[in-house]
Amino acid sequence: MPHVGAVGQERAPAAGGGDLVVNTSQTGYQEVCTDPSYAGQVVVMTYPLIGNYGVNGADAESARAWVEGFVVREASRTMSNWRAEETLDAYLKRSGIPAIDHVD
Repeated sequence: MPHVGAVGQERAPAAGGGDLVVNTSQTGYQEVCTDPSYAGQVVVMTYPLIGNYGVNGADAESARAWVEGFVVREASRTMSNWRAEETLDAYLKRSGIPAIDHVD
């Protein structure tokens, strides 16, 4: 899976990998990323737009991201939530999580 600098822009091959799992939630992408039950898994989100409300520390299930990778149809470039501390893209990069969007 490509590692992205900004979600959607391929930069370099990602190391590692994991079991591919599907999540059908419309919301809760931050909770998915930080849920230890997703350790070792590459998560494919089926809802078409992910990231529109950003990421904040209060909604994390744990102190770090556990997913091995994150795949979405479209990653929102902006966040629209007064509680947001950073974009999903910034969070994934900071956490070292390979991600890709524009996957249909």
